[in-house]
Amino acid sequence: MTSQTEQNNTQTTNAETDSEKFFPIPLKHVSARQLEKIPIYLLTENEYCLYSTDGLGFNNEDRQRLLDSHIKYIFISVQDHEQYFQAMSDAMLDVANDTTIQYEDKIDMLHGTSLGLVNKLSNEPLDKISVDQTLMQSNSSAQMIMNGVEYKDLFDMCSQDPEDVKNLVAMSATMQGFAHKLGLTDKNALSIMGTGAMLHDIGKVFLPKHNRTIEQIRSHVKLGVQHLDTIPGIPMEIRNIVAEHHERIDGSGYPYGLKGDDISLMGQIAGLVHTFHTLINQSDYKSERERIADALNILEEKLYKQFDNNMLKSFVAFVSNTLLEAAEDKTKLSMFNVSELDIGHRRNNPNGRRHERMYFRSKGSMEILFLKNEKWTVKSSHDIIMHNISQSGMGFMTYHRLQENEIVLAKLYVTNQNEPVCLVGKVARIHEVTKDLFIIGAVFFEANSQDATKRLFEKFNK
Repeated sequence: MTSQTEQNNTQTTNAETDSEKFFPIPLKHVSARQLEKIPIYLLTENEYCLYSTDGLGFNNEDRQRLLDSHIKYIFISVQDHEQYFQAMSDAMLDVANDTTIQYEDKIDMLHGTSLGLVNKLSNEPLDKISVDQTLMQSNSSAQMIMNGVEYKDLFDMCSQDPEDVKNLVAMSATMQGFAHKLGLTDKNALSIMGTGAMLHDIGKVFLPKHNRTIEQIRSHVKLGVQHLDTIPGIPMEIRNIVAEHHERIDGSGYPYGLKGDDISLMGQIAGLVHTFHTLINQSDYKSERERIADALNILEEKLYKQFDNNMLKSFVAFVSNTLLEAAEDKTKLSMFNVSELDIGHRRNNPNGRRHERMYFRSKGSMEILFLKNEKWTVKSSHDIIMHNISQSGMGFMTYHRLQENEIVLAKLYVTNQNEPVCLVGKVARIHEVTKDLFIIGAVFFEANSQDATKRLFEKFNK
């Protein structure tokens, strides 16, 4: 093992500027045997220092020496993520419940083990050991969600990975996050959902790597189910997710063309989540926020017949409140009431605001106004997505850059009303999400806007 003098002469890499990523490993949750063949780094000030390599090994004395020196974490390179997965898979549940481990480190550890697992699932046929490892991984992520890790952070974790990895990990995180926000608190059920999501495309391992035909691609569902049937002890819910994630309630799906309640609840949720992630991966040239907003619009306007109406409304509200709303308000939203699906979410006095604020999501339009000869004149018109309103102001998203103090007339259509509700506000807050997507906060400019807001509240409260 290297001495302290030798450590100072070891290979180092700058923690701020080097593109290579390192995963933390909490020493107290892993054994020396798990680490003996992995290059290990220590973080000293602003540099990662190579502490040991495969040739030098790592034993119990080394581990204890570091612990006695109050070293809580060692680090390994992302290039060694498979070895990291083997080292950490048994320890992740302890990590999830360890209150002394920092929030960000827990996310990194979950990310590292997910990378190793998905690499394994994507390159070899599934076996009982892999199923058990996936259940263990999903159990850990479920526990983290129940302990307060936010879905938004899990989603961001997936965005940095290659496409195949991202799809599996992101779908698992979304299914677990969505189910938990709807009130599912049974960890075993959440673990099964996450496992089914991670395994939903296992049939693809049997397909050619390149030049796949549409028929071959569609065959991955039946191939996956057939392979699952050779493994004993697979929960039926996991089998349903693998078998039904391409089925749609209007009968337009495959491979069986199931309709309505012939598709299991797990299958319906998996189909909705799978479609959402497929949509947000179709426009790489757009920002993440734009892709999420576009995906929700397509689900609501073009694909709504393929999914249960209440489930779709719940999912749109969930994604809006956790992914889109986070760009404006860093305070995470608590779970919305299922009886209020049309408006998404209601909070009292968030961030010290004086008025009740309602969160919802509705397409609308705005007109930018200016005074000309003492009369209000329309300067330009633009589409918006309105997402919150109170007695004092409103919030919306737009692709048009506004200026502070500009006057805007927002038009919002309420269900079964031909005439829009018109709200006049002065731009008070501008958050630039990307160079062409902005979240706007406006305070009401005229008294009649407050009257119109009251009518909206009355409509929502019915």
